[in-house]
Amino acid sequence: MSDESLSPSRYIEDLLAGQMRARSLAIAHRLGLFAALADRTCDVTGLSNTLGVQATGLRKLLVTLETMDLVRRLGDDYELTELARQSLLGRNAQSFGEFVDFFTDQFESKPISLLMNHLRFGGPVRPATTADQWRHYMAAMDRMAHLSADRIAETMQLDRDQTLLDLGGGPGCYAIAACKRYPHLNATILDLDDALRFAHQNVSDAQLADRIKLRPGSVTDGCYGGPYDVILLSHTIHLFDESSVQSIFSACHAALGASGRLVVRDLFTDGGRTQPALGALVAFHMWNEGDAYSVPQTTRLLVQAGFQPPRHVPFCDGEDPEILGSLLISAKAEPTST
Repeated sequence: MSDESLSPSRYIEDLLAGQMRARSLAIAHRLGLFAALADRTCDVTGLSNTLGVQATGLRKLLVTLETMDLVRRLGDDYELTELARQSLLGRNAQSFGEFVDFFTDQFESKPISLLMNHLRFGGPVRPATTADQWRHYMAAMDRMAHLSADRIAETMQLDRDQTLLDLGGGPGCYAIAACKRYPHLNATILDLDDALRFAHQNVSDAQLADRIKLRPGSVTDGCYGGPYDVILLSHTIHLFDESSVQSIFSACHAALGASGRLVVRDLFTDGGRTQPALGALVAFHMWNEGDAYSVPQTTRLLVQAGFQPPRHVPFCDGEDPEILGSLLISAKAEPTST
C-alpha cells in the first residue's frame, strides 16, 4: 500500500472512491459548472437555471465537489476554490481542464467490458472516435505542449542545428516554441491531415509559416523526408507495440543527418515499470496495443536502431503533472570501421 497509515480495507475503499471522484469531476466539467462560477458566487437555483439541470441532482454534485475542495459554500451560495481556479479555468500555467475532457472520453469509449474482452482475446481496443473526442484529444495535446514546449525547446539545445522534424507533432506547439527560441531554425511537422488542421492554425497565428512546413503522413509509414538535424518524437511511442517502436526508431535514424539527434519524450517508467504509476495506468486504459515503456527497454530499442545510449532528462518536479513525462536524447552512433 502506498499509504501505510490506512487499513487494508480503507485503502481499497479509497481506490474505489477515486473512481467516483473522477466521474464527479468529469460531469461538473462537461456541464460547464466551473466556468459558470468563474466570476461569481451563485446559489443552487440560479446555477441550475444557468446549466439547465435539475436542482436536486446539482445540489448533490456541489456537495461532492465541496468534499473534493473544488467549491466552497458561503451560506446558500457556492464559489470556486483557488485550487479549482488554477487547475480548471482558462489557459494559465496550471490549467488542466482540457485533460479532464480527454480522459473522460477514454473511459467513456473504453468501458470495462471492452477492456475485459481485450484481456480475454487480445487485440487493440479502438472504438470509433467522434468529432468531439478528436477535438478534446487535440485540445489536451495543445495544453500539454503549452505546459512544456518552452522547456523542451531549451533542453534540446538547438543552437547549432538548422532543421527539426516534429514527428507526430499534432498542434505543432513544440516546433513553434523551438523556432521562436532559435531564429535560425526551420521545422517540419509531420502528422495526419486532421491533426495538421490544428497545426496550420497555430503556425499561422505564430506568423511562422515561412519557417515551419506541414507534411501529411503517418508516424508508422517511415517516410519522413530529411535529412534533419534533430527529430522530436513526443508522447507517441506508448501508442505502439515494441516491433512498431523499433521500426519508428530505425526510420528516424535513416531520416537524420550524420550527426543527428533523436529526442523521445514519453511517460517512461523505471526498470520495474511501476513508477511513475501514471505510465502503467495510461498503457492499460488507453492504448492497449502499446505499452508504458521503461527507460532500459527504450534504451535497448534505440541502440538496436543505431543510436548511442541516450541521456535521460527527468522533465517534471513535484509541482508538475506526471503526464509531462521525461526525455531520452540520443545521437546517432559513430559508424564502426571494418
